Amino acid sequence: MGVLVIEAGLRSGSLSTANYALNQGKELFVVPGSPLDPRCQGCNLLIKKGAYLVENTNDILSELPNLINNQLIEANKTSTLKKEKPLVKITDIANNLNKLLSSQPIHVEELAMQLNIPLHLINQAIVELELAGFAERRLGNMVCCVNP
Repeated sequence: MGVLVIEAGLRSGSLSTANYALNQGKELFVVPGSPLDPRCQGCNLLIKKGAYLVENTNDILSELPNLINNQLIEANKTSTLKKEKPLVKITDIANNLNKLLSSQPIHVEELAMQLNIPLHLINQAIVELELAGFAERRLGNMVCCVNP
């Protein structure tokens, strides 16, 4: 959904990555730097152009629900136009996922098959559960509940 840029000169790979992310419709989160430091001029320019200013992790976490909901709304608009499916809420998916999770890790694709929900929506719901402290990702794209 987004890219965090910590340090970028005016001609840097970080700035190229930021531009590539913008072209893909991703949000930019940027840590500001001293205006006297040439390694920070790219970051400060991105902030001037509208990137999210980040001073700590809460600055990113506070935007995630908005980004997830906006992405879901756009995805549902597209799917509604194509298949006339109803709008799905990530919190509803997260609640159903939470009921399926146990201390035994399960593959994310298996969850998507069991719930008959697209993988990108399952991943968004898992992020919501992780942020709430209910789920944990494991190696191999596995997920389990925290303190079952």
